[in-house]
Amino acid sequence: MELMTKVLAFWGAIISTIALIWNVRNSLTDRANLKLVGERGYIMRFQLEESEKKSHKAILGNLKPEEDKADRLKIYAYNVGKRPIVISKVEIKYRKRAGEIKWQFWRKWRNGTMTMTSDFPRKLDAGDFALFEYGWHVVNEDFHDVILTTADDRKYRLTKTNIRKMKENHDRELKVFLIGRKGSNKSSKQDAQKPRASS
Repeated sequence: MELMTKVLAFWGAIISTIALIWNVRNSLTDRANLKLVGERGYIMRFQLEESEKKSHKAILGNLKPEEDKADRLKIYAYNVGKRPIVISKVEIKYRKRAGEIKWQFWRKWRNGTMTMTSDFPRKLDAGDFALFEYGWHVVNEDFHDVILTTADDRKYRLTKTNIRKMKENHDRELKVFLIGRKGSNKSSKQDAQKPRASS
């Protein structure tokens, strides 16, 4: 009888420990979580000319006559967690300076940080994603970090590898080839799909 009591007590302790670990695991994973991916993209001049979006008309107005595309910084935010999340702002940070970047009414520029606020607040449900686009000129040799802040003041960053790769290519010409468009002998080889969030 005494042996049986000890066995039952030991078994009860094991079950309690497993239940505790399971509850802790659920509390850690049952929340919103963002995965950020940054890349260089572009919008062709003809796409901007055919678009009715005000933002596209503004981009078109900034294109030089000889430019046939607008290079863009694309930041994808994936909610890989289990809860909705509200994004409140995106900050682009510079190690030293970015003097050639012009201040615009929808950006706040100070102390080596450019704060984007025009697209926010932005709610993302579990499994959803959002795309934020800015002119590629914001990426230069001093480009240091991209921070996305949520309504509960949690901060998410692009990986250092992602930042490094974009900096390495910041001043390289992005070649675009178009296929099947009248009046053009170019062809397009850039993958138009959004990048996937790695788990």
